[in-house]
Order: sequence, then C-alpha cells, then structure tokens
Amino acid sequence: MPGGTLAGPYNSTTWVDPNDPTILGTNALGADLVDSPVTISFWIKFNQADLPFDETAPSLFSFGRWAYEPWHNSGNNKGITAGCSKYAAGYNTAPVLNMSYGVFRFSYVLAGVSGSYSDPNRWETWKARANPPFDDWVHFLAYFSPGEAANDTSKFNMYFNNDDTRGTASGATPTTAGVYPNYTDSTVIANSFSNPWYGYPGNRTILGSSSDTNGGNSDANKGYEIKELVLYTKVVSESERNTIYNSGTPLGSKDLYPTGALAGYFFDGSTTYEADYWNGQQGEMGRWKSKNVFGSPKGDVTSNYSRHTTAGYEVMGNYPSPLLLQTGVGHSN
Repeated sequence: MPGGTLAGPYNSTTWVDPNDPTILGTNALGADLVDSPVTISFWIKFNQADLPFDETAPSLFSFGRWAYEPWHNSGNNKGITAGCSKYAAGYNTAPVLNMSYGVFRFSYVLAGVSGSYSDPNRWETWKARANPPFDDWVHFLAYFSPGEAANDTSKFNMYFNNDDTRGTASGATPTTAGVYPNYTDSTVIANSFSNPWYGYPGNRTILGSSSDTNGGNSDANKGYEIKELVLYTKVVSESERNTIYNSGTPLGSKDLYPTGALAGYFFDGSTTYEADYWNGQQGEMGRWKSKNVFGSPKGDVTSNYSRHTTAGYEVMGNYPSPLLLQTGVGHSN
C-alpha cells in the first residue's frame, strides 16, 4: 500500500491477510459503488495560518481509485476522490478543496484571489480574508449521480457548511469563495467505478496520501484534521443533509446519522493501534486499523506502519504521512 496511508484490499482480489482474515477482497467497498449515486460528507479543520496549500498537496481520501492506475485510462477509473490544492484548472492559484467523481469535479475555492502571485503574504492571510474564518471545524458534503446531467443540482451538488453558493470569477481568477464545478452544461457523467484495463483487480479505499515538501511529520500544527467521514450510496435528501450538518455541530455518534450509510471513518474509537500485529511488509510489530463504523469488517482499512510519537501526536512510522492519529480523528502532517 502507499506509505503513510490507511488502505483496504481490492474488491476483486482473492488475497486474504494471513494475520487478519477480515481483510480480504469480499470485504472491500468497490462493488457497492458501481453505477450507484453517492454522497460524501466529512468535517475538516485547517490548523495553520498558511494551510497545507503552501507546502503540501494533501489527498484526503479515495474510494475506488489506486495510485498506480494506468493514466491513459484514468478518466474511467478515478472513483471518488477529495484533496486540497494550491490551484484548480482555470482558477489561477486560489486555495481549493476538490471533490471529484470520475471526470466531474467540484472545487470549493476557500478564498478569492487578491494580491499578486509573488505576494509573500498570499497564503498566510487567506484565512483572515475567508468568510467564515477557517479556525474551527467546517463541513463539506457532495453528491454525484452517474448517468445524469451534470447541471442537474438534484443529482450533482456540493455544500460548504450547508451552503451551495457558486463562486464568482473574473476571467480565470476567482474573486469570491464558493463552489466551482468543472461541468456546467448537460453533459451526462458516466459511472466512475470501472476496473482498470490491466494489473489491478478492482477498486480500493485509501484514506490519506500526500506530497509534503517540508519534512513529513515535522510539525503537528500544520495541515488539517478530519473526522466523521461518511459515504452513502444515494443522494441524501434536504432533510437528511440538514440533519448531518446539525447547525454546524458534528453529530459525534454514528447512531445520529441518517440511515443507509455504507461506510464511516474517524469516529471516536474507530481508529486503533494494534501493537501485537506482526507486520510482514515492514518486518516489525504493530499496525494501525480504522474500522468502518457502519459495517465492520466490511470496508475496514489498515496501515502497515508502526506507531511513533512526534510533537505529541501519534503517527504512522517515520513516513511523511498525511494522517497523524488520535482517537477518532485523522490528523495531517
């Protein structure tokens, strides 16, 4: 698996973890997502003044995608992904959070661009310019419906703190925070959970994975925290969306979420360290495991890295991991 991530098996593989028979292909999520509408919901907190965009490009999660997919066929194999970036295509270098279903992407521009590209305060001041300020937990939710028109907001939409207001741009430069879809016409979006042409048997869940140019786990105050990541195989109703948002307060318990969730991660007690597990890949004892609170062992994910502590946070080995781990919450580097 990729270093410093939590990952599950491929849904079509016959492989079984010899030390944990619950980690096997039939317990993967991939087959459940083929040709199905999906809703993704999660809470995130950005912990630094300049955010991860200045020195990292963190991936938050992927459902049904593998980092080594054949790139020439990537448009058919992207599954669902979410991550942060310094820029989005056509939007200059505004800080964004992207949520994608195959070729369809919602970019939430966190703050409109101001000042020049070379302004040394560009990234340090965006939180102060953003409305609301990103100094506490904020909520993202998006839903996607394969086989439907991209401009039908009942089938494709994204919400930040329960608000789907579109951003405004001047040419290619966003001037306000808001939702920016890359398709605004009636293009029909195809199923995004096709198997690759070769090499990898099916779809896979990955939580984490990032590119970090500042020494990996060097600063526990950098980056983001994520919790209550929930996946539905339906488009949630307006009432369900309001329940999930809960007037801006995380629900805290899986039992308070609307019924029908396929998977949920980073709830209290769902991520644990197993000190007695023999990690054959790394040749050492210990691994992390994050359970699917809505269906364990189906959808469970693991990381074959031992536990280290840095700056008061528990991390996966010494790898530059995007996830620093505490009870119920995934922390970035």
